Amino acid sequence: VSAPESWKQIAVALGFQDPQPSFDKVRETLRAMHGSEASLCDNTIRELWKAAGYWKPRRRTGPGEKVSELHGGGGLLLCRAWEP
Repeated sequence: VSAPESWKQIAVALGFQDPQPSFDKVRETLRAMHGSEASLCDNTIRELWKAAGYWKPRRRTGPGEKVSELHGGGGLLLCRAWEP
């Protein structure tokens, strides 16, 4: 990850302190400490947190299957076509 070491240390420290760290919070802290040029993109912060063991992808919730619905009688029309 190409960023100054001090920026990386701040991003990792904030990930350690906060159980649900925010990318925006990291950028705000960097700007407050190092000026307006100090900024890291989301992917860079995520990679730093992954390397430090803090990043845990969110679980996807919801049904495990996709249900298709036919509206407007299209399914009924297909059923009627098969009747003798």
